[in-house]
This record gives sequence, structure tokens and C-alpha cells, in this order.
Amino acid sequence: MKKIIIGVVVIVTLLVGMAMAKQRGKWMSRNFMNSSQGIIYVKSLPAEPLSNVEKNTILHMVEEEKLARDVYQKLYEAWKLPVFGNIAKSEQKHMNLVKSLVEKYNLPNSTINPPGKFNNPELQKLYEKLVNKGKKSVIEALIVGCTIEDLVWIKPLKMLIIRI
Repeated sequence: MKKIIIGVVVIVTLLVGMAMAKQRGKWMSRNFMNSSQGIIYVKSLPAEPLSNVEKNTILHMVEEEKLARDVYQKLYEAWKLPVFGNIAKSEQKHMNLVKSLVEKYNLPNSTINPPGKFNNPELQKLYEKLVNKGKKSVIEALIVGCTIEDLVWIKPLKMLIIRI
């Protein structure tokens, strides 16, 4: 019973989020730059010296975006839910934007690795865990999607708030 309730909550949350994103997307497409413009903007900025922490942060960010894209692609292949395909496309855009920083600063480009392959061993294990869980059922796949968003967006924002 608990799994059914959690599944319903996850599905409702995703559906509401998709509806909000669709409406927000109409507004954002008129008011914010698209990913291609973002990449051009990043490339136009002067290169500043980076600390090792900044370099490592960029490398981790690009692999997190790759992980999200790769997992969503696998979930789409497994369940053919359009939400997974759409999010995978968005994650590709995020990855391309962060990759523009990798290229700007001549950092090792892990995005050339095939799907599901990562330089960071922790992200490699996480990828395998998430894909295996997401292949069990549609509900588990939706939960994996929420887990990814928590790891990539919510957890880092909480850490930022704590630092401020």
C-alpha cells in the first residue's frame, strides 16, 4: 500500500511539474536565452584563472549532467514515457552548456565517453544503481527521476543555502 501511495504522489508531482514547465517554458522562451545563446555567451567571456576547486566543480557538474541525461535515456528506452525522452533532451542542453566551460578551460572532456561510462567512479556506481532500479517498474523509474532531480538540483541548492 505504501508503494502505491508513493507512486501516486510521484506521478502527480511529475504531471504537475510537466504542466508548470510547459507554461513556464512559453514564458521563458520569450524572455531568456536558449542553450545555444548561452554557449555563445560563455565563450565570449574572458577566461579567468581557475582554482583546482573550480576546475573540479566544473568537471563534476558536467558528469552529473551526463549522468542525468544517460539515465533518462535508458528510462525512456525501457518505458517509452515521453517525459523521460523530453528530460533527456533538456539534460543534453545543460550538459552542452557546462561542456562549453570544460572546453573554454581545456579541462578533460568526459562527455566524449559513451553513454553510461563515467570518469568519476562514484557517478559510475550511481548510474548503474539508478538504471537497475528504474528498469524494475514504471513507478521505480519515476522515483529514479525524482532522485536525479534531488541530486542534481535540490541537494546542491540546500548546500548553497547552508553556506550563505
